[in-house]
Amino acid sequence: MIYLIGSLKNPRIPEIAAEIRTWGYDVFEQWHAAGPDADKFWQEHFQKKGYNMRDALQCAFPQTALNFDRTHLDKAEIGVLVMPAGKSGFAELGRMNGQGKTTFVYMDGPDPEKWDLMLGLFTRIMYDMQELERGLRAYRL
Repeated sequence: MIYLIGSLKNPRIPEIAAEIRTWGYDVFEQWHAAGPDADKFWQEHFQKKGYNMRDALQCAFPQTALNFDRTHLDKAEIGVLVMPAGKSGFAELGRMNGQGKTTFVYMDGPDPEKWDLMLGLFTRIMYDMQELERGLRAYRL
């Protein structure tokens, strides 16, 4: 299974997942169903109750959501991070990379204006869907 990682605000996540499925892969992107403002809503909810982030992360809802994602990250054999992405996406891809799994960074287009040396930690950077497909086939599940 491929765990497709990205931003909740990226409307292309379902499209990218659908295309990868046409190549014959099982793709997990159900986290995207939470919607583009999920992080904002849970933060506001717990702040109104007087929690800071550290304490809120120990509560039932965040723990359930975290365990949901962790379970699927650990089941997946390949991680694909769709750029642009934030801290959570890099934490997820880093977890998979640390487990010795194949980890791709997908950028739709040429090099970003600001390069990032640490992207070299991951298996490969892909610049378009054709390159991503070739890369996935090279690491066939």
